[in-house]
Amino acid sequence: MFSPQANQKAALHAVVASIFEDVLNGKADITLTEGSWVGSYRLTQKIGEGGFGIVWRAEQSEPYRRELALKVLKPGIDSEEVLARFQREQQLLARLNHPGIARVFDAGLTESDCPFIVMELILGVPITRYCREHKLGLESRLALFRQTLAALQHAHERGIIHRDLKPSNILVVEVDGLPQTKIIDFGIAKALSQDGYRKLTWMTRHRRLIGTPSYMSPEQTQVEAHTDTRTDIYALGVLLYELITGKPPFANAHSLEERIRHIREVEPPRPTGTRDSSELDWITLRCLEKQPDRRYPSAASLEEDLRRRQVGLPVSAHPPTRAYLMNRWLRRHRVLATAAFIAVSAFLLATGLAMRQRSLAETNLGVALDVQEALIQQLDQMIENSSGIRPQTAKFIRQVLEPIQSGKFPGSPALHRRLIEEASAAAEAAGDMETRDWAREILTSYPQEVQQP
Repeated sequence: MFSPQANQKAALHAVVASIFEDVLNGKADITLTEGSWVGSYRLTQKIGEGGFGIVWRAEQSEPYRRELALKVLKPGIDSEEVLARFQREQQLLARLNHPGIARVFDAGLTESDCPFIVMELILGVPITRYCREHKLGLESRLALFRQTLAALQHAHERGIIHRDLKPSNILVVEVDGLPQTKIIDFGIAKALSQDGYRKLTWMTRHRRLIGTPSYMSPEQTQVEAHTDTRTDIYALGVLLYELITGKPPFANAHSLEERIRHIREVEPPRPTGTRDSSELDWITLRCLEKQPDRRYPSAASLEEDLRRRQVGLPVSAHPPTRAYLMNRWLRRHRVLATAAFIAVSAFLLATGLAMRQRSLAETNLGVALDVQEALIQQLDQMIENSSGIRPQTAKFIRQVLEPIQSGKFPGSPALHRRLIEEASAAAEAAGDMETRDWAREILTSYPQEVQQP
């Protein structure tokens, strides 16, 4: 037995379906102005405009008086794809009923057969702007963020992924003097494959990126993107990062191509970078994991970690293991990894050759241990701070060459020469000619007649 609310939603779905079937059979064209009437709604002010629709502030006089937002398809935009997207937004919004999500009340056609949606009027400001203008502290910002998580969990539980979460789509209004977040604009939302909604899962034409670049997940940047609720978790991670630092993690990217490369390959720095806030860093960076299965599985689990952090309980987020960091780094920095491997192999080979001298066995054992420890430390630093091939390779090699040049590195001159030669080769392999030339300059202080052990 269906509830009155369920019957109302079903009726709205039926109306929407019939509306778009009619529109697809004809062309729509209309120019609306302030004061125009759309059904029982009078347009009072244009408050927003996107690629496909115009949002108006409107008044309804019957059956009771109230202000609403009315979104109408732009004149002349009536392709099957756009109409289907508009239809999908109406149907998805009709499935949601949460105080943190803008509600849909009605749908229909204008006199010139343009489809429209009537929604809750949200006169708010983007969450980041609200926090900035009201000079909110970190904990107050996180409280607003957690409100958004509760609303998004409601949508996810009903099989709906927003796919365009960003500050301008998360508005803050004040209700009884208290701030309340509202998620708006489900224009590119996706319904998970549930009975009755499979036809709504397709998106836009082939090879088009969907979303706002700064807030897109790595999987959204792929041509054949497979997105699920964890796509929204990534976008929330970007928002959380911005609430903490004042800007998204890759705000310094100068082009779309560079931003996409950063999203796919570059690890963002810790947002706070302090020991006292390490748990908040772990939580944020878990949201921003490149691999979806390493992110929080739901908005509720992310909210739970933030709650536990607030009350001083252990959180589920934690720093990634050394093995995972090594594997991830090797995949993304193959050239540098090759150069490092050359250097490591050469250093260990040189140490092994030196240890063949029985008279110096004990000394060279110490050399081997020193080299091994230095290599481990440098690999750890490259993994944690990899920002490019040349500077990281130079740092790695210079910390071995500097003690050789200063005479503080143990071992024989033959061992030193071999290390310098291999360091020079590694630098050249990585394209770091400056470090290569510096290694060759050091090499000039070692006579050519010195033989390898």
